[in-house]
Amino acid sequence: MTMPVSFQFPSELTIYEVADIHNELKQYLSSHDVVAFNLSQITEIDSAGLQLALWMLDHCVKHNKQVTDVAQSELVKTKFDMIGVCLLVLADSGGSECL
Repeated sequence: MTMPVSFQFPSELTIYEVADIHNELKQYLSSHDVVAFNLSQITEIDSAGLQLALWMLDHCVKHNKQVTDVAQSELVKTKFDMIGVCLLVLADSGGSECL
């Protein structure tokens, strides 16, 4: 299986960037059934950025997208831990794992 081209998030994912990133993300999702996301370069994220990340994964579940990888920076992991949310990766085997 060929690994999908990963959607690369910018270093800042705040209210100022979310609208543009959302548009880019919608284009990416509309053209791929197997997806991967790279949030590992994020050094600044606010509640708008967290909402976008949650929307992204919810969209994938609702539209049967296969998520193969979600790379996260320590900041992203910490922020999601603070609000009690775990980003899930839908594994090829049909299971899920918490990153």
